[in-house]
Amino acid sequence: MLKLSCSRTMAAAMAFAAIAFITTFASAQTITGTIRGTVTDQSGAVIAGAHVTAINVATNVQTSSVTDAAGDYDIQFLPIGTYKVTVSATGFSTVSVTPFRLDIDQIAKVDAKLPVGSANTTISVSSETSPLLQTQNPTTGATFDTEALENVPNNGLNFQFDTLFVPGAVNPSLDSMAAGDGNERDIDPAGVPSFNGNRQQANNYVLDGIEMNETMNNLAAYNPAPDSMAEERVITGNADSEYGNVNGGEVLVVTKSGTNHYHGSAYMYYQDNNLASANSWYNNYYGLPITPFTQEQFGATIGGPIIKNRLFFFGDYEGFRYHSGGIGQLSVATPDMRSGDFHEIGVGAANQSGIQLYDTQNGTIPYSQATPYGNCTTSPMTCDQIPVNNPAAKYLFAHPEVYPLPNHAPVSGYVDLGNYWGPFKGQTHNNQGDVRVDYTINDHNTLMGRYTYGDAYDLPVKSTLAITFPTGNDYPFQSLALNWTHTFSPSMQNEFRAGVSRAVWLQGEPYDSTGEFGTHGDSTLGIPFPTQAFQGFSLMNFSSTESDVGTTAI
Repeated sequence: MLKLSCSRTMAAAMAFAAIAFITTFASAQTITGTIRGTVTDQSGAVIAGAHVTAINVATNVQTSSVTDAAGDYDIQFLPIGTYKVTVSATGFSTVSVTPFRLDIDQIAKVDAKLPVGSANTTISVSSETSPLLQTQNPTTGATFDTEALENVPNNGLNFQFDTLFVPGAVNPSLDSMAAGDGNERDIDPAGVPSFNGNRQQANNYVLDGIEMNETMNNLAAYNPAPDSMAEERVITGNADSEYGNVNGGEVLVVTKSGTNHYHGSAYMYYQDNNLASANSWYNNYYGLPITPFTQEQFGATIGGPIIKNRLFFFGDYEGFRYHSGGIGQLSVATPDMRSGDFHEIGVGAANQSGIQLYDTQNGTIPYSQATPYGNCTTSPMTCDQIPVNNPAAKYLFAHPEVYPLPNHAPVSGYVDLGNYWGPFKGQTHNNQGDVRVDYTINDHNTLMGRYTYGDAYDLPVKSTLAITFPTGNDYPFQSLALNWTHTFSPSMQNEFRAGVSRAVWLQGEPYDSTGEFGTHGDSTLGIPFPTQAFQGFSLMNFSSTESDVGTTAI
């Protein structure tokens, strides 16, 4: 079996150029099924030269073979789906095996016993291709066909939810799988299942035989829509050697193909805060209402014939919209603090005497050697008066339009905790889709091509405090798969597959909604950094350490 593989970090145009000049040999990852068996007469004697035909019920595409001297036949590289098998030989009646399901990497053993008679006589027999014990392959795992994918509970339409029904799979953070990140891309390992005690990053994801891994965190780079999936197989143990790069679960997804009949679907799922019955602990603690949000998932599929029995198409689209907003709570410096007066620090603003603050020079000297800021005992007017020399502090304190004053009473018992309330709003969007074409050129050649595009992103429309510079993320994904199966003879077939996936990771780019700082924020605030790649200004942190004897250092 031959597989042409290109790095997922290449652009699509570069991939086509590489195909023309570079060929890489590797064992391909199976996305098809096999039907094999033995043909005998009623006495058990093998029949050589019998004609065996596997017929795809949905497309009427027929794949034929001839039994060898031992009466055996082997039809490989069959697209997954529902098949019936017919067997005929000279001097015998034709036997037709009733339709059965052929799954990913399945070897369906279909034996046939032909009675003596006319070939024009067809005898229908029941298939026995789904035994409770799979004896053809030692692989352990589970397969979800189209019917199962449509009926398994799937909160958030995340394809990895299905894997939790496989023995050995566990995820204690189910909410992460249904959150916005789970619908964009599983960028957080908490939103990924673990198999048999392995790390979440030990899984491997394959779409139509082409890997769809995001290599920054080794997680899934794409979230196929459930309505676009013909089958999903999860291998958890004893995987064949063709499945590399995996210690956890091997998750194989095959997209749907068109059939001889036009078919499609449309769906929409809607959620909002009015459907939530309880507030969060955080909101309850700060006296905030339930955070309003709306979440919509919608999509459609369409498939059918271009040329009946030969050329088929299938396409799908899925959209995701999540909008959230409300009132956020933060802490800002009080008017006294902005003038360098920190007497409020302690048990509250009512403590006018304050507690003595010392300059420990960033903790490099002990309190006993530190210089006090004023003297709370002998000179109350100078108590905790700290010179404001920092140019960044000077600028921000002088511009309340970008660093506002408190507008709300602080949390009881504190001076500044939660003393600023303001609106916030954010959104997460995702648009994705697949287009697949299957073409049976003749009895010896079949082609499959599939193109996938997705662009998931989230961005802050408004933040509670603009100078926190909220960040946005963007995760575009593209994938191309080409598959060519050629039959040289009943005993020799070849599958050629070429593919490329490109996953981009753009996370945490800050956004300056004030328009005051842009990419010159550091120089505006007097921060001595010569260049600035992102909007806003460098992160600054103000903290204090309280001792057990009532002294505080900043």
